Amino acid sequence: MPITTTTTHRQRLLALLTSSLFLAVIALFILRQDRAAAPPASASPRQMDFAVFNTLCRLSVWSLPPAQSETLFAELNRQLRLLHDCINAYAPDSELSALNRNAAIAPVTCSPMLWDVLMSAREAWQVSDGAFDVTIGPLMQLWGFHEKQQAAPSQNEIQATCQKVGLDKVHFDEQQRSVFFSVPGMRIDFGGIAKGYALDLATKILAQHDANIFLLDLGGNIACSATPPPGRDAFTIGIRNPLAENALLGTMPLRGRFVATSGNYERYRVIDGKRVGHIMDPRSGQPSTYLDGVSVVTTSGLLSDVFSTAAFIGNQVLAKALCERFPGTGFIFVTQDSQDQPLVEYIGDLPPLKRQNGPSVVD
Repeated sequence: MPITTTTTHRQRLLALLTSSLFLAVIALFILRQDRAAAPPASASPRQMDFAVFNTLCRLSVWSLPPAQSETLFAELNRQLRLLHDCINAYAPDSELSALNRNAAIAPVTCSPMLWDVLMSAREAWQVSDGAFDVTIGPLMQLWGFHEKQQAAPSQNEIQATCQKVGLDKVHFDEQQRSVFFSVPGMRIDFGGIAKGYALDLATKILAQHDANIFLLDLGGNIACSATPPPGRDAFTIGIRNPLAENALLGTMPLRGRFVATSGNYERYRVIDGKRVGHIMDPRSGQPSTYLDGVSVVTTSGLLSDVFSTAAFIGNQVLAKALCERFPGTGFIFVTQDSQDQPLVEYIGDLPPLKRQNGPSVVD
């Protein structure tokens, strides 16, 4: 459901999201504040809570005067809403929706903003060997994530729908900045890339406003500055346990990194009495079920978002290849043992994860 500009709808959305503060998002990361060693009040952050991409977001900034912080907050909110309004596949009046309606009829010229997201998505598809594919829309609809349904699709339906999936079926004209679908019924959905792209946009805005110490949470996708808050060596970021409600797998110290988690523990449908997760393999047309959760720590928001989804589908083999190609990248894979406890595997460049059991909100 898209965010509208009406005050009543926005208030309802904020109330709904606030009531479950970061407990109904794909991943939950919390900045740990140790009360016994809390920094002085003058070093406390200024915070902004806002709703975009249909989730609650929070920005914390340190060492900025109040007036400068308010200017930053307003500009960040404005630009992220412009991005949301451009690439929202569920809003009929968005530029992406217009492209989805018309690109199989004739080439559609894109705005610079939409074109840049498309080029990022194409690069993500290439580096993931097709595991990440924004043309997944028809499969999401087939499996009931756009409309309610009670029965699983047949194999014939899956095979027919897969003919409408694949970025190799999309023709990009870089000179004209236009897009053409070679197969009718194709649909682009940026759900797996939007928050990561938005994190990178946000960090550019933060730099323009001299906000050099920050923590940004876009519905569970995290960016933290290279400089930690006063009196601290690093941000302590909690990574959610995909096997337990409202609990952390552990925490790790991070600086200048981006974090994302993918899993089927939040967004799923019950079809034929079975839980079906929303992460689809675009090559098989089936939900990916091998893993319970994948967390990624890397050097950009876009990579964190894309890699968490791609590795959930391509598993450890793809993760190892991505770590070799992209220095500063690490993966945390979570599966379930026979006692319903998490089995954790680490791949790549990661700081130590301090394992813990307990609530996800640490104070």
